[in-house]
Amino acid sequence: MILIGIDPAFRDSGFTICVIQDNIVSFHTIKTFIQFLEWVNSNTHFIQDHHMIVVENSNLQNLTFNMNGSKLIVAKLSRNVGANQAISQLVVDYLEYSHFNVVGISPKDKGKKLNHSEVELVMINEKHSVNPEKKHTYKGLITEQDKRDAYKLALIGKKIYSKAK
Repeated sequence: MILIGIDPAFRDSGFTICVIQDNIVSFHTIKTFIQFLEWVNSNTHFIQDHHMIVVENSNLQNLTFNMNGSKLIVAKLSRNVGANQAISQLVVDYLEYSHFNVVGISPKDKGKKLNHSEVELVMINEKHSVNPEKKHTYKGLITEQDKRDAYKLALIGKKIYSKAK
């Protein structure tokens, strides 16, 4: 079973992918949507069979963003929310079109963000270890929030897959 969590955002290096295979956790930070498509296409053989992909799809949540601040700040927030909704829906659509086992979940359904300590406890409980060849940890902890979010999405995939069986 390969678990994949994808946390897309429409900004430079906004795509974070977590792959859990054989209890080894690895991460991929991707700069653009085109590079994301290239990553998927170059890894099709690897994720084709026995996989579960969960994508945070902010388009599933009709959220009114924070309206506090100047008109310029509110306009910028509005553009960012709309861009993230669009890119996350495009990710789900592409993966479905490619016939992958993908589930999109809203930020609300993803739940609260995990901090360093919470991730460390979950990793111990799940018997996961971070790929030592990748430099995305500090003293065994996943250091970036985007990576912790993608890890949580992959874990949600494990629950979804177990329920489906």
